[in-house]
Amino acid sequence: MTIRERRAARGRASRLWATVAVMALAACGEPPSAELAQAEAERTPRGDAVTAVTPVPSDEPSDDVAFMPESRQTGETDAPLPSPSQASARESEMERCLSLIWAAQGRQDNDFDRVNDTIVGGSIACNMGTSATAVSNGLKAIRAAALSADPRQMATVIRFPLQFIDAAGNRRTIPNEAQLRGQFETVFDRQVLRRLSRIGIQEMEIVGSEGAMFDLGGIWIAVAEQGGQPKLITINKQAIGEARGLNEEAAGTPRPTPSATPR
Repeated sequence: MTIRERRAARGRASRLWATVAVMALAACGEPPSAELAQAEAERTPRGDAVTAVTPVPSDEPSDDVAFMPESRQTGETDAPLPSPSQASARESEMERCLSLIWAAQGRQDNDFDRVNDTIVGGSIACNMGTSATAVSNGLKAIRAAALSADPRQMATVIRFPLQFIDAAGNRRTIPNEAQLRGQFETVFDRQVLRRLSRIGIQEMEIVGSEGAMFDLGGIWIAVAEQGGQPKLITINKQAIGEARGLNEEAAGTPRPTPSATPR
């Protein structure tokens, strides 16, 4: 397309939208602005100008909608961004909490704790009372114990008493390692061990000062002392099953059809 043709195309578009705007204002009983009146006047061909073209209806979306963000198309508004003062206050509070955690751990300032401190639910340092490094190490130990499937190693990553809820919603408390050994295969079956072997810090959700959870509360961890590594405090097989079902639905995986005959 030549430069002259490009200019003609732009002129056609400008005059077309000016015509539409004038007609819309006239329908509402409002006089057009001076700029729109001038654009409408210029619609009449003059010299080598091209004649205005009547718009043709189309089923395809116009460009101003097709490239518009989804929130704008649906009429939603963006969530308000925190003001600089609010962001600064949160950062200062995080630094204060981290300083206390590092002092309890006997550690020095490190970027990993700072960068990974804020997750869903809040600050690891301020809400859980430990650091991202301690959480990462605690989850690493839990994953290793789950892969071993050894009751003795599993006991090292549990903060007794362990709360256990079975798939039917029945609750019981396991007070110590000796009691765990007698119920190990019930509490830590293949499905639970597999899930524990894959948990990561970015899946975690902090809940107030109670600790952090995974899978809708199917797995809970908490620390016993400031700056310590988190350990398992609750296994809820009912919630783990519900979370698994939701994940399968989101992924489009059909659930197995239950058998009509009880087994």
